[in-house]
Amino acid sequence: MRQRQFSRKPKIGAPPGSMIFVGEQKADQVTLQSITYNADRIAVKGLSSPDDLPMPLPDDEITWINVNGLHDPSVLAALGSRFGIHPLVLEDAVNTCQRPKIEIHDDYIFVVLRTFNFLADGAPQHLESSQFSLIFGQNYLLTCQEKAGELLTPILERLQQSKGKIRQQGSDYLAYTVLDIIVDYYFPVLENLDELIAELEEQAASPDPDHISTRIHLLKRDLLQMRKAVWPLRELTNLLQLDLVRPATAPYFRDLHDHLIQILDLIDTYRDMLESIHDIYFSAVSLRMNDIMKTLAIISTIFIPLTFLAGVYGMNFEHMPELKTAWGYPVLWGVFAVITLLMIGYFHRKKWL
Repeated sequence: MRQRQFSRKPKIGAPPGSMIFVGEQKADQVTLQSITYNADRIAVKGLSSPDDLPMPLPDDEITWINVNGLHDPSVLAALGSRFGIHPLVLEDAVNTCQRPKIEIHDDYIFVVLRTFNFLADGAPQHLESSQFSLIFGQNYLLTCQEKAGELLTPILERLQQSKGKIRQQGSDYLAYTVLDIIVDYYFPVLENLDELIAELEEQAASPDPDHISTRIHLLKRDLLQMRKAVWPLRELTNLLQLDLVRPATAPYFRDLHDHLIQILDLIDTYRDMLESIHDIYFSAVSLRMNDIMKTLAIISTIFIPLTFLAGVYGMNFEHMPELKTAWGYPVLWGVFAVITLLMIGYFHRKKWL
């Protein structure tokens, strides 16, 4: 089933920077959560509106604002005005059809990527994709999700329990942590796809590979969707030259870049495997078709002389000597049997049967 594309008609003719939500509403309401922390303390609270956020932000703390739900552009517009985010960046954040990318601005970095969830229930099994965007500056991080979920829960637990380096690092390390957990979730999705590909490989040469071609097409589409999401993120290495990414954090971004390269290699490998399975499937189909055609050809060949003899003695001529023979009918059947046995024996000796 082809994935439905969302209409962009409302954006036609709109001025640049117009915040028009494009996509499917995946959250009942837009929710805001504020996490402020440093090495000594942390505060987590919900915000009823962006106006509840104190400005200017404290210099000795990292402020993380998480937005769940993008269908109300006014919320992001208010946050954008408080953080000094360009309207074109906010326009991309509420457009859930936006391609993944990395934009480097003077005092902040904007990243758009996609999260994937493998839906194994129902048929066909497929990927569910959602947009995730983040903006991080000197001492803040702004994350925007299409819907609420458990994706960022492990990071929040690490912050609250003060595990690892995250409480001692800056907003660049927090941004890395968010990107890293999203990329880590790609691996289980690829593992599920690998299992499906292994099943298809076993079924491709089976006697009755029903719907193999359709399943191969769906898996290739899912892999293409993942590749389009991962490929632009290779530009993460460009962030290492910026002042917003400290030298101490640069190795982590390089490690994340290695993970992305590994994911791209896996995707390309799986695509090659699907191409091979596709070839095996069509080879198996051609072989079965050849067997059917060979069987029909043998049957037709056996009946050619029989049809000839039946046609000869089916002619309505008056002077045909064999027509008056008392044993003509059984003799003709005997001739039919002998011809059939001789041809079957010949085909068997030639290993055509």
